[in-house]
Amino acid sequence: MQLEKYIMMKYISEDNMWKDLMEQQLLDTPELAPTECFWKIFAKGNTLFWKNMQETMQTISESNYDEIVLYLDKIVFPGTLESMIKKLNSAKPRNCDLKFVAFVPTPGEMYSFEGKKYPFSLSLLFDCIVRVIHRTGHATL
Repeated sequence: MQLEKYIMMKYISEDNMWKDLMEQQLLDTPELAPTECFWKIFAKGNTLFWKNMQETMQTISESNYDEIVLYLDKIVFPGTLESMIKKLNSAKPRNCDLKFVAFVPTPGEMYSFEGKKYPFSLSLLFDCIVRVIHRTGHATL
């Protein structure tokens, strides 16, 4: 009977990747406004996230841990969660059983714009504004 379990915890933050890329981009092109900088690095950030995921999956496949907890801090736009889960499942090692838990805010109503529906409410908007105002130490603010 095994009394001890060896658990690996891994945290991958998309925000930290954006922060590093933005800092480097602003060093290279200091004349860019932060918004311009963000859009200039957007594709690089997404590519870097998935490259990091591939490397992590390789590490997982070579590990001897009993359990591995992988915490992904990633922005997922409405309607893209399923495709992200499919992509993660296709990248996982054969000996790995993935379980997904997503934290998704529930606004209580949907807002329609140009034929598409988005989760939105004034309450959610104000909650987000308050969080941004009080999160001065956030990696990408």
